[in-house]
Amino acid sequence: MVVPEFCTANNMKTMLKVYGVGDHGGGPTRRDLEKLIEMNTWPAFPAIQFGTFAEFFAAVEEETGDKLPVVDEELNSVFTGCYTTQTRIKQSNRIGEAKLFDAETCSTLNSLFVSGEYPSKTYEEAWRKILFNQFHDIITGSCVIDTREYAMGQFQQVLAAANTGYIQAVRNIASRIDTSALPGADEDCKYTTSEGAG
Repeated sequence: MVVPEFCTANNMKTMLKVYGVGDHGGGPTRRDLEKLIEMNTWPAFPAIQFGTFAEFFAAVEEETGDKLPVVDEELNSVFTGCYTTQTRIKQSNRIGEAKLFDAETCSTLNSLFVSGEYPSKTYEEAWRKILFNQFHDIITGSCVIDTREYAMGQFQQVLAAANTGYIQAVRNIASRIDTSALPGADEDCKYTTSEGAG
């Protein structure tokens, strides 16, 4: 929304514009400041005044008093609900970490005591996907929809790798456990549909 539209829509004469390089390197450069000073001389252009957030909000209070409307819906049309409702990414990240931990634990036990094999490449690729999606604009949800859906697809791949590794390791370990000497083992298990052990 440009300045005239914003001021008309909100019945205000003052609008805050934050400038500079933001999270990619800091505040305004000397060139930014010089350009803003030059823009202040342009005819039919809003007056520019450098100031602080406190000064801006004080000016808004003075202009509007208690006439500002209550805002109780999403204001950000691009990154909808990024800090509140985009919990799928955070949840999937945490589940992915936990599942990979469990899978690696079982695969380590399998490697040490049964087969000697460990799927390190599979787990490394899965961890790279987890770590990539911990980038500050992805894990917070402050990204475009395509990025969000791409991240969710990567989390599905992580879960597939973790679940496969976990199941293979547990099955391999379980296949080496002799339960035939347990009392009542055959009687208790005769009506199950599992592969059994022996």
